[in-house]
Amino acid sequence: MFPTYRSYFYTDLRTLLLFGGWIQLKATPSWNTTSIKTLAAIGYVVFICLMGQLKSVLLFKNRAEFKKLILDLDQKLFRPIKLIEEQLVNNTFAFFWKIKTALIVVSYISVTSLLLIPLFYEREQGLPIQAWYPFNESLTPNYQIVYVHQAIAIYYISSINIYVDVIVAGLCTFIGLQCDLLCQRLENVGEYGTEKEIKKDFVDCINHHYTIIEFLQTTENVFGQIYFGQIFASTIALCMDLFLLSLTEPTTFEFFYLVVYQLAISNLLFVPCWFATEMTRKSENIPNAAYSWHWIDLSISFKKELIIFIRRSQHPLKLYAANFFELSVQTFLTIFRSSLSYYAVLSNLNMEE
Repeated sequence: MFPTYRSYFYTDLRTLLLFGGWIQLKATPSWNTTSIKTLAAIGYVVFICLMGQLKSVLLFKNRAEFKKLILDLDQKLFRPIKLIEEQLVNNTFAFFWKIKTALIVVSYISVTSLLLIPLFYEREQGLPIQAWYPFNESLTPNYQIVYVHQAIAIYYISSINIYVDVIVAGLCTFIGLQCDLLCQRLENVGEYGTEKEIKKDFVDCINHHYTIIEFLQTTENVFGQIYFGQIFASTIALCMDLFLLSLTEPTTFEFFYLVVYQLAISNLLFVPCWFATEMTRKSENIPNAAYSWHWIDLSISFKKELIIFIRRSQHPLKLYAANFFELSVQTFLTIFRSSLSYYAVLSNLNMEE
Protein backbone atom coordinates (compact mmCIF):
# COMPACT_ATOMS: atom_id res chain seq x y z
CA MET A 1 0.00 0.00 0.00
CA PHE A 2 1.52 3.33 -1.10
CA PRO A 3 1.71 5.90 1.74
CA THR A 4 0.50 9.47 1.27
CA TYR A 5 2.94 12.03 -0.12
CA ARG A 6 2.29 14.07 3.00
CA SER A 7 4.01 11.38 5.05
CA TYR A 8 7.31 12.30 3.36
CA PHE A 9 6.92 15.89 4.68
CA TYR A 10 5.48 14.99 8.11
CA THR A 11 8.58 15.81 10.20
CA ASP A 12 9.32 19.03 8.30
CA LEU A 13 5.75 20.31 8.57
CA ARG A 14 5.47 19.45 12.27
CA THR A 15 8.76 21.20 13.04
CA LEU A 16 7.71 24.28 11.08
CA LEU A 17 4.39 24.28 12.95
CA LEU A 18 6.23 24.04 16.28
CA PHE A 19 8.60 26.92 15.52
CA GLY A 20 6.18 28.91 13.38
CA GLY A 21 5.41 31.53 16.02
CA TRP A 22 6.53 35.08 15.33
CA ILE A 23 9.39 35.39 17.81
CA GLN A 24 11.78 38.30 17.63
CA LEU A 25 14.81 39.44 19.56
CA LYS A 26 13.59 42.05 22.02
CA ALA A 27 16.92 43.83 21.97
CA THR A 28 17.73 46.61 19.55
CA PRO A 29 20.86 45.91 17.45
CA SER A 30 23.57 48.39 18.28
CA TRP A 31 23.86 50.05 14.85
CA ASN A 32 25.21 53.22 16.43
CA THR A 33 28.80 52.61 15.43
CA THR A 34 31.27 53.77 12.81
CA SER A 35 33.26 50.52 12.82
CA ILE A 36 32.74 48.47 9.65
CA LYS A 37 33.75 45.31 11.51
CA THR A 38 31.12 45.94 14.19
CA LEU A 39 28.44 46.60 11.57
CA ALA A 40 29.39 43.36 9.81
CA ALA A 41 29.37 41.44 13.10
CA ILE A 42 25.79 42.59 13.67
CA GLY A 43 24.47 42.52 10.11
CA TYR A 44 25.50 39.03 9.03
CA VAL A 45 23.18 37.52 11.66
CA VAL A 46 20.45 40.16 12.00
CA PHE A 47 19.35 40.03 8.35
CA ILE A 48 18.90 36.27 8.56
CA CYS A 49 16.96 36.66 11.83
CA LEU A 50 14.71 39.21 10.16
CA MET A 51 14.14 36.72 7.33
CA GLY A 52 12.90 34.18 9.87
CA GLN A 53 10.32 36.68 11.10
CA LEU A 54 9.33 37.62 7.53
CA LYS A 55 8.86 33.97 6.60
CA SER A 56 6.68 33.42 9.63
CA VAL A 57 4.50 36.44 8.83
CA LEU A 58 4.11 35.58 5.12
CA LEU A 59 3.31 31.93 5.88
CA PHE A 60 0.66 33.07 8.34
CA LYS A 61 -0.71 35.48 5.74
CA ASN A 62 -0.81 32.72 3.07
CA ARG A 63 -1.84 29.94 5.47
CA ALA A 64 -4.99 29.07 3.46
CA GLU A 65 -2.99 28.52 0.26
CA PHE A 66 -0.28 26.69 2.19
CA LYS A 67 -2.86 24.30 3.63
CA LYS A 68 -4.31 23.76 0.14
CA LEU A 69 -0.80 23.07 -1.16
CA ILE A 70 -0.24 20.31 1.40
CA LEU A 71 -3.66 18.75 0.76
CA ASP A 72 -3.04 18.82 -3.01
CA LEU A 73 0.02 16.60 -2.58
CA ASP A 74 -2.24 13.53 -2.52
CA GLN A 75 -4.42 14.23 -5.51
CA LYS A 76 -5.38 11.10 -7.43
CA LEU A 77 -3.42 12.08 -10.55
CA PHE A 78 -0.24 12.49 -8.49
CA ARG A 79 -0.29 9.04 -6.95
CA PRO A 80 1.79 6.22 -8.52
CA ILE A 81 -0.17 3.64 -10.51
CA LYS A 82 2.38 0.90 -11.18
CA LEU A 83 5.08 -0.73 -9.08
CA ILE A 84 7.81 0.90 -11.17
CA GLU A 85 6.29 4.30 -10.37
CA GLU A 86 6.29 3.51 -6.64
CA GLN A 87 9.96 2.60 -6.88
CA LEU A 88 10.67 5.91 -8.61
CA VAL A 89 8.83 7.80 -5.85
CA ASN A 90 10.71 5.98 -3.08
CA ASN A 91 14.10 6.47 -4.75
CA THR A 92 13.46 10.17 -5.34
CA PHE A 93 12.46 10.90 -1.76
CA ALA A 94 15.27 8.71 -0.37
CA PHE A 95 17.77 10.92 -2.20
CA PHE A 96 15.99 14.05 -1.01
CA TRP A 97 16.03 12.78 2.59
CA LYS A 98 19.84 12.42 2.47
CA ILE A 99 20.30 15.96 1.16
CA LYS A 100 17.80 17.32 3.68
CA THR A 101 19.52 15.60 6.60
CA ALA A 102 22.94 16.97 5.62
CA LEU A 103 21.48 20.47 5.25
CA ILE A 104 19.78 20.38 8.66
CA VAL A 105 22.88 19.02 10.42
CA VAL A 106 25.19 21.71 8.98
CA SER A 107 22.65 24.44 9.78
CA TYR A 108 22.18 23.42 13.41
CA ILE A 109 25.96 23.05 13.89
CA SER A 110 26.20 26.67 12.76
CA VAL A 111 23.46 27.79 15.17
CA THR A 112 25.01 25.92 18.10
CA SER A 113 28.45 27.36 17.30
CA LEU A 114 27.02 30.89 17.38
CA LEU A 115 25.66 30.27 20.88
CA LEU A 116 28.95 28.79 22.08
CA ILE A 117 31.17 31.67 20.92
CA PRO A 118 30.73 33.75 24.14
CA LEU A 119 31.86 30.75 26.19
CA PHE A 120 35.30 30.86 24.54
CA TYR A 121 35.91 34.48 25.51
CA GLU A 122 35.59 36.71 28.56
CA ARG A 123 31.94 37.30 29.39
CA GLU A 124 32.09 41.08 28.98
CA GLN A 125 33.05 40.70 25.33
CA GLY A 126 29.41 40.10 24.44
CA LEU A 127 26.46 37.87 23.69
CA PRO A 128 25.77 35.65 20.68
CA ILE A 129 24.26 38.74 18.99
CA GLN A 130 25.59 42.18 19.87
CA ALA A 131 22.65 44.28 21.01
CA TRP A 132 21.64 47.21 23.19
CA TYR A 133 19.51 46.61 26.28
CA PRO A 134 17.99 49.23 28.62
CA PHE A 135 19.94 47.73 31.55
CA ASN A 136 23.44 46.47 32.30
CA GLU A 137 23.45 42.99 30.75
CA SER A 138 26.96 42.18 32.02
CA LEU A 139 25.74 41.76 35.60
CA THR A 140 24.48 38.51 37.11
CA PRO A 141 21.73 37.33 36.62
CA ASN A 142 20.99 39.77 33.77
CA TYR A 143 23.62 38.20 31.55
CA GLN A 144 22.28 34.65 32.02
CA ILE A 145 18.68 35.76 31.35
CA VAL A 146 19.63 37.65 28.18
CA TYR A 147 21.80 34.76 27.00
CA VAL A 148 18.99 32.22 27.44
CA HIS A 149 16.53 34.58 25.73
CA GLN A 150 18.81 35.02 22.72
CA ALA A 151 19.50 31.27 22.55
CA ILE A 152 15.78 30.40 22.46
CA ALA A 153 14.99 33.15 19.93
CA ILE A 154 17.91 32.16 17.67
CA TYR A 155 16.91 28.48 17.68
CA TYR A 156 13.30 29.35 16.89
CA ILE A 157 14.16 31.77 14.08
CA SER A 158 16.80 29.41 12.66
CA SER A 159 14.32 26.53 12.65
CA ILE A 160 11.84 28.63 10.68
CA ASN A 161 14.56 29.55 8.16
CA ILE A 162 15.81 25.97 7.85
CA TYR A 163 12.49 24.19 7.50
CA VAL A 164 10.93 26.68 5.10
CA ASP A 165 13.90 26.11 2.78
CA VAL A 166 13.66 22.33 3.30
CA ILE A 167 9.95 22.33 2.41
CA VAL A 168 10.52 24.45 -0.71
CA ALA A 169 13.27 22.06 -1.82
CA GLY A 170 10.91 19.15 -1.11
CA LEU A 171 8.09 20.70 -3.14
CA CYS A 172 10.45 21.26 -6.08
CA THR A 173 11.51 17.61 -5.73
CA PHE A 174 7.85 16.59 -5.75
CA ILE A 175 7.07 18.62 -8.89
CA GLY A 176 10.14 17.17 -10.64
CA LEU A 177 8.99 13.69 -9.62
CA GLN A 178 5.55 14.34 -11.13
CA CYS A 179 7.24 15.39 -14.38
CA ASP A 180 9.09 12.03 -14.38
CA LEU A 181 5.85 10.13 -13.75
CA LEU A 182 4.08 12.07 -16.50
CA CYS A 183 6.89 11.27 -18.94
CA GLN A 184 6.60 7.54 -18.15
CA ARG A 185 2.84 7.61 -18.66
CA LEU A 186 3.12 9.53 -21.94
CA GLU A 187 5.65 7.04 -23.31
CA ASN A 188 3.23 4.19 -22.53
CA VAL A 189 0.06 5.82 -23.91
CA GLY A 190 0.10 4.16 -27.33
CA GLU A 191 1.20 0.67 -26.30
CA TYR A 192 -2.21 -1.04 -26.57
CA GLY A 193 -5.95 -0.50 -26.97
CA THR A 194 -8.23 1.25 -29.42
CA GLU A 195 -7.96 4.93 -30.28
CA LYS A 196 -10.77 5.64 -27.81
CA GLU A 197 -8.84 3.96 -24.99
CA ILE A 198 -5.62 5.67 -26.03
CA LYS A 199 -7.37 9.04 -26.06
CA LYS A 200 -8.67 8.43 -22.53
CA ASP A 201 -5.12 7.79 -21.29
CA PHE A 202 -3.89 10.84 -23.18
CA VAL A 203 -6.57 13.06 -21.61
CA ASP A 204 -5.46 11.80 -18.18
CA CYS A 205 -1.90 12.88 -19.04
CA ILE A 206 -3.15 16.32 -20.11
CA ASN A 207 -5.02 16.69 -16.82
CA HIS A 208 -1.91 15.53 -14.96
CA HIS A 209 0.19 18.19 -16.69
CA TYR A 210 -2.38 20.89 -15.96
CA THR A 211 -2.53 19.83 -12.29
CA ILE A 212 1.28 20.04 -12.03
CA ILE A 213 1.18 23.60 -13.41
CA GLU A 214 -1.51 24.58 -10.91
CA PHE A 215 0.48 23.06 -8.06
CA LEU A 216 3.58 25.02 -9.11
CA GLN A 217 1.55 28.23 -9.27
CA THR A 218 0.25 27.68 -5.74
CA THR A 219 3.82 27.00 -4.54
CA GLU A 220 4.94 30.27 -6.09
CA ASN A 221 2.04 32.18 -4.50
CA VAL A 222 3.02 30.89 -1.05
CA PHE A 223 6.82 31.12 -1.26
CA GLY A 224 7.53 33.67 -4.02
CA GLN A 225 7.66 36.74 -1.74
CA ILE A 226 9.62 34.81 0.86
CA TYR A 227 12.40 34.02 -1.60
CA PHE A 228 12.54 37.55 -2.89
CA GLY A 229 13.54 38.60 0.64
CA GLN A 230 15.73 35.52 1.06
CA ILE A 231 17.86 36.46 -1.94
CA PHE A 232 18.47 39.93 -0.53
CA ALA A 233 19.20 38.71 3.02
CA SER A 234 21.51 35.91 1.83
CA THR A 235 23.53 38.30 -0.31
CA ILE A 236 24.13 40.62 2.67
CA ALA A 237 24.86 37.74 5.07
CA LEU A 238 27.35 36.03 2.74
CA CYS A 239 29.13 39.31 2.04
CA MET A 240 29.51 40.25 5.71
CA ASP A 241 30.50 36.73 6.71
CA LEU A 242 33.29 36.71 4.11
CA PHE A 243 34.46 40.08 5.43
CA LEU A 244 34.59 38.79 9.03
CA LEU A 245 36.43 35.65 7.90
CA SER A 246 39.16 37.79 6.38
CA LEU A 247 39.66 39.54 9.75
CA THR A 248 39.57 36.46 12.01
CA GLU A 249 42.50 34.30 13.07
CA PRO A 250 42.21 30.84 11.42
CA THR A 251 43.09 29.05 14.69
CA THR A 252 40.14 30.46 16.68
CA PHE A 253 36.74 28.92 17.36
CA GLU A 254 35.12 32.00 15.86
CA PHE A 255 36.80 31.24 12.51
CA PHE A 256 35.39 27.68 12.62
CA TYR A 257 31.93 29.08 13.32
CA LEU A 258 32.12 31.61 10.46
CA VAL A 259 33.13 28.85 8.02
CA VAL A 260 30.23 26.63 9.12
CA TYR A 261 27.87 29.62 8.99
CA GLN A 262 29.01 30.37 5.45
CA LEU A 263 28.31 26.75 4.46
CA ALA A 264 24.91 26.81 6.16
CA ILE A 265 23.70 30.03 4.52
CA SER A 266 25.07 28.97 1.13
CA ASN A 267 23.42 25.56 1.33
CA LEU A 268 20.09 26.94 2.58
CA LEU A 269 19.90 28.94 -0.64
CA PHE A 270 21.70 26.51 -2.95
CA VAL A 271 19.63 23.39 -2.16
CA PRO A 272 16.23 24.90 -3.13
CA CYS A 273 17.86 26.51 -6.18
CA TRP A 274 19.37 23.18 -7.24
CA PHE A 275 16.12 21.24 -6.84
CA ALA A 276 14.25 24.01 -8.69
CA THR A 277 16.75 23.68 -11.55
CA GLU A 278 16.25 19.90 -11.57
CA MET A 279 12.48 20.48 -11.68
CA THR A 280 12.90 22.71 -14.74
CA ARG A 281 15.20 20.19 -16.43
CA LYS A 282 12.73 17.34 -15.90
CA SER A 283 9.82 19.41 -17.22
CA GLU A 284 11.76 19.90 -20.46
CA ASN A 285 11.49 16.13 -21.07
CA ILE A 286 7.68 16.22 -21.28
CA PRO A 287 7.35 17.28 -24.97
CA ASN A 288 9.94 14.64 -25.98
CA ALA A 289 7.99 11.96 -24.10
CA ALA A 290 4.73 13.08 -25.75
CA TYR A 291 6.32 12.84 -29.20
CA SER A 292 8.03 9.47 -28.65
CA TRP A 293 5.02 7.14 -28.36
CA HIS A 294 3.24 5.43 -31.30
CA TRP A 295 0.84 8.07 -32.60
CA ILE A 296 1.50 7.67 -36.36
CA ASP A 297 -1.55 5.47 -37.09
CA LEU A 298 -4.02 7.61 -35.13
CA SER A 299 -6.56 10.03 -36.61
CA ILE A 300 -5.81 13.54 -37.83
CA SER A 301 -7.90 15.12 -35.05
CA PHE A 302 -5.94 13.20 -32.41
CA LYS A 303 -2.65 14.30 -33.95
CA LYS A 304 -3.78 17.93 -33.80
CA GLU A 305 -4.56 17.55 -30.10
CA LEU A 306 -1.12 16.01 -29.58
CA ILE A 307 0.54 18.95 -31.37
CA ILE A 308 -1.30 21.43 -29.12
CA PHE A 309 -0.18 19.54 -26.00
CA ILE A 310 3.44 19.35 -27.17
CA ARG A 311 3.41 23.07 -27.97
CA ARG A 312 2.04 23.88 -24.50
CA SER A 313 4.48 21.60 -22.69
CA GLN A 314 7.48 23.22 -24.41
CA HIS A 315 7.31 25.97 -21.79
CA PRO A 316 9.52 24.60 -18.95
CA LEU A 317 8.28 24.84 -15.38
CA LYS A 318 10.10 27.48 -13.35
CA LEU A 319 9.74 28.76 -9.80
CA TYR A 320 10.03 32.55 -9.43
CA ALA A 321 10.68 34.78 -6.43
CA ALA A 322 7.89 37.39 -6.54
CA ASN A 323 7.77 37.04 -10.36
CA PHE A 324 11.19 38.68 -10.50
CA PHE A 325 14.02 36.19 -9.90
CA GLU A 326 13.98 32.63 -11.19
CA LEU A 327 14.97 30.18 -8.46
CA SER A 328 17.86 28.35 -10.13
CA VAL A 329 21.54 27.49 -9.81
CA GLN A 330 22.32 30.40 -12.14
CA THR A 331 20.59 32.79 -9.72
CA PHE A 332 22.57 31.31 -6.82
CA LEU A 333 25.85 31.90 -8.68
CA THR A 334 24.78 35.48 -9.41
CA ILE A 335 24.09 36.03 -5.70
CA PHE A 336 27.47 34.59 -4.74
CA ARG A 337 29.27 36.80 -7.27
CA SER A 338 27.41 39.83 -5.92
CA SER A 339 28.43 38.89 -2.37
CA LEU A 340 32.08 38.75 -3.45
CA SER A 341 31.77 42.19 -5.04
CA TYR A 342 30.28 43.71 -1.89
CA TYR A 343 32.95 41.96 0.18
CA ALA A 344 35.64 43.68 -1.89
CA VAL A 345 33.97 47.06 -1.23
CA LEU A 346 33.87 46.43 2.53
CA SER A 347 37.52 45.35 2.55
CA ASN A 348 38.56 48.57 0.78
CA LEU A 349 36.55 50.69 3.20
CA ASN A 350 38.09 48.86 6.16
CA MET A 351 41.60 49.50 4.85
CA GLU A 352 40.83 53.22 4.60
CA GLU A 353 39.79 53.45 8.29
